[in-house]
Amino acid sequence: MGTKLCRLFLATLAFLLVSPGLCQAGEPSWKSLLQLDDLSEAARQKPAAQYYRLTVERSFDPVVVIELSCGDDGTLRIRRIDRKVDEQKGTVTYTRLTEDSTIKASPQEIAAFRTLIDGSEFWKAPAADWREPGLDGSTWTLEGIRDGQYHRVTRINPFVAAKFATTAPGWEKLGPERSYAEGLLSAAFAYLWALGGSPGELY
Repeated sequence: MGTKLCRLFLATLAFLLVSPGLCQAGEPSWKSLLQLDDLSEAARQKPAAQYYRLTVERSFDPVVVIELSCGDDGTLRIRRIDRKVDEQKGTVTYTRLTEDSTIKASPQEIAAFRTLIDGSEFWKAPAADWREPGLDGSTWTLEGIRDGQYHRVTRINPFVAAKFATTAPGWEKLGPERSYAEGLLSAAFAYLWALGGSPGELY
């Protein structure tokens, strides 16, 4: 048991020492491997476009990026980057792109996601999380462009936060309307996650 706890501690320490997007010197970051477009620039160049990108970074799992295009020919693109944690050196190496697939998104699926986005008041939601970052877990970042606007929100461990919301420090400051909207924002995360075929525990 002591060995398992030690390994968990070292892996967590490695995660904390390496900020998201950074890696061991000389190795590519996951962002450079994916070559992600700048959505704020895309919003200016294509004001009629409606597009969303969900990036999920988890302590012990691959980075997942899910992109939804809400045009007439709606598509969903899923990419995963494998990673290797060196517990002794405290480094993370993003090794390879393990998935890059594009599937059709039906009008019903797009409409359902839009309903969650509107209900969550995404376009005026605070960019930063209402809680302090924890020592471990996941970071969920949702970016969107619509009507020439760009917005981005980041939430830490959103599903754990929802489970313990009523006892979490700072929750009472949100008020009932924002609390409800935060719940729908987490639902929007989960919906894209499910559409992208990403199984496993949500945390």
